[in-house]
Amino acid sequence: MATLQKNRNVRKILLLNLSRIFDSPFWQGALSIMTGWVLSFLAPLWPFLVLMFALVLADLYSGVKAARRRKETITSKGFRRTVEKITMYTLAIMLAHGMSVVFLPSFDLAWLPAFAICVAEIKSNFENIYSITGVDVGEEVMELLKKKIRK
Repeated sequence: MATLQKNRNVRKILLLNLSRIFDSPFWQGALSIMTGWVLSFLAPLWPFLVLMFALVLADLYSGVKAARRRKETITSKGFRRTVEKITMYTLAIMLAHGMSVVFLPSFDLAWLPAFAICVAEIKSNFENIYSITGVDVGEEVMELLKKKIRK
């Protein structure tokens, strides 16, 4: 019982000291500056990140529907892959943007991985839609584009 009381006291003292540190004007200013820097870094990336996130979620949805159609078992592995994809895709876009900020300030490289990621996710969605409906949406889109180009 004495150990439990001692742990509670240590926790209270630690929280009190941490609150004193972060209530100081210095740390409030430092955290505000860091938050502003992170937000200014991420602000130009939001369209890429939102589109990527939407396409990955659409792929998750269509993938689950396609797996059910094929009577496959749905496991947590697929959901884990979705989280990994979102994390890695976000990292790739942020790293490319960081390279632009440092080495090519007049040209944003973030669109390169974002474009490649979106093409891969759209292709995956089209494959899942074909598996569900039997309609090859990717082929239909390509045919429409060919007709538009010929005109």
